[in-house]
Amino acid sequence: MLDPYAIHSAAAADGSIWIGGTTNKGRSYASAPLSDAYLAKVGPDGHLVWEVVIARKRENSIFDMAILPSGDAVIIGREDDANWLARISGDGEILWEKTFGLGEIASVAVLNDLIAVMAFEAVEGEAKGAGARVALWRFETEGQLLDHHVVRDDGAGRALPG
Repeated sequence: MLDPYAIHSAAAADGSIWIGGTTNKGRSYASAPLSDAYLAKVGPDGHLVWEVVIARKRENSIFDMAILPSGDAVIIGREDDANWLARISGDGEILWEKTFGLGEIASVAVLNDLIAVMAFEAVEGEAKGAGARVALWRFETEGQLLDHHVVRDDGAGRALPG
């Protein structure tokens, strides 16, 4: 079942709507969280063009998405304990994907041919969950990391207030 609290959408220039979210939430035999990412495209006429479930026997979900000038989509979500960024073709195929950061809430924006991701990352030398900071990653449309900047760092190794 599609998680009603995790549905995201983005509109394309051609009038189509991309829908992303999380489905099949559960637990493994060892009690690790499991979920599948859900992605669909609805045409300008309102009819479903395609839908795909990205099932990898781990925790996958989609937090946000944006549409590139080419009509492809860029999704940001979670894959286990990392942020998951992927470019998806207009036919629903994964063209490339990357993991980085903490896998907490993240957002993505497209600025012409630039992909910008805001997400949490770990503080070096701190145990996972003991410290986090907000960072900006900028990628070119083929997935190459252009740069990375810390936007907010509490400076004391404490988790940011949320």
